[in-house]
Amino acid sequence: MDHPRVSTVILTNKLLDAAKTNRALQVLQCSPSENDLHSLAWGCLFGINHNVRYNSMVSALCSSFQQANRYTEGSRKDMFHLRDFIYFLRYLAKRCTHGT
Repeated sequence: MDHPRVSTVILTNKLLDAAKTNRALQVLQCSPSENDLHSLAWGCLFGINHNVRYNSMVSALCSSFQQANRYTEGSRKDMFHLRDFIYFLRYLAKRCTHGT
């Protein structure tokens, strides 16, 4: 990283040591809000086609994701991350048909 001939991107779930972080930019992602989860679910499932009749389904998926993390707090805090939610939503979008 001292001689930037080759760009490097390091993705990690852990904080790096001081020798690495003094030459890098660190971005931490905060917990998503309820509105963020709803927007994410709409985008993954339906793209730009918003149909009001799916509001309750999207709300249920978002609250289920949050409840799953609360349920697992005793054994492992934040067991499921946004990437898990995104992959789940993409899986649903591929496997299910909707009338939009």
